[in-house]
Parts: sequence; C-alpha cells; structure tokens
Amino acid sequence: MEITSIQIGGFVAQAFKVIFGNPDVMVMLLTWSIIVTLGLVTLKIYEDLSS
Repeated sequence: MEITSIQIGGFVAQAFKVIFGNPDVMVMLLTWSIIVTLGLVTLKIYEDLSS
C-alpha cells in the first residue's frame, strides 16, 4: 500500500482538527493574541521613550 501526498495532507488536516479543534476559533485566538501583544509592546516602548 502506497501513501500518497494527498493522504498525508489529509492526515495532517485531520491532526490539525483533532489537536486544535475548530480552525475558525484558532484564527480568532491567534488574532487576539497578536493584537494584545502589539498593544503591550507599544505601551512598553512608549513608557521607555517617555522616561
């Protein structure tokens, strides 16, 4: 039995769904974490420059 790249891609997609759940939820969490990180970095830079 030969494993093709399509089957491997299907395995990767299935593992992604099992590990991370709903991809839409993961995108929202990732976007939120990036926004919070950028906000905190901006605040820290502002504090460092103003002191």
